[in-house]
Amino acid sequence: MKVPRQNSARYRKTDSYLPNYKNCGRPSALNETQIAQIKLEVKKNPDHTLLELIEKFNLKISQSGLSRVFKKLGLTFKKKDTPCKPTKTIKCNQRTRQLARFTKTLEVGQLVFLDKCGVNLALTRLYGWGERHMRVDDYVSDARFERSSILSAVCLSGVEASVSFSGVLNGALFALYVEYVLASTLNVGDVVLLDNLSSHKVEGALDPIFDRGVCLFGFCRCILRI
Repeated sequence: MKVPRQNSARYRKTDSYLPNYKNCGRPSALNETQIAQIKLEVKKNPDHTLLELIEKFNLKISQSGLSRVFKKLGLTFKKKDTPCKPTKTIKCNQRTRQLARFTKTLEVGQLVFLDKCGVNLALTRLYGWGERHMRVDDYVSDARFERSSILSAVCLSGVEASVSFSGVLNGALFALYVEYVLASTLNVGDVVLLDNLSSHKVEGALDPIFDRGVCLFGFCRCILRI
């Protein structure tokens, strides 16, 4: 039996005819030096985009290819966290169970969800690259009062009582919204669900809702009234 030449060469080098799977496949587009430079740069500036890294180090790789390299390195794209900002943990398991028991007695059409969202005008990236299960500690500018906000209620029939304004929500503005916008859209028996925002706790702000026979439930702080 004649042995192929390449197998003979492999046998002379390894004393085996078994194929070598170690160096098979397409070689990596980045060498170890480039990978080390990228890891160091990401550690310094975690909010770099893939395109910025490719242009900065003049890499011959596509954005999808660099994304796969990041995945192998265990780097994921996540929201940044300011190191000096303490993480507040609110224990609301008891309130969550109370809400679960309470909602079993309701019809879906009775639920009205009230919430606010805002658009950050600081032009600062809020996400960066970091290792799995690790926070991305980097500077995030405080632009809480430089934003546009939307306050709206969502129910089974759709979006209702929507208003938009510049800045952030405060107690006085929330009280005006409840009195002149939200209250007129509610019916007797409706249940309004809202979060634990400080502006929701202003004394007298929710009275127009209670006057219409509406039940209110606040997450993490029970304020049930009929």
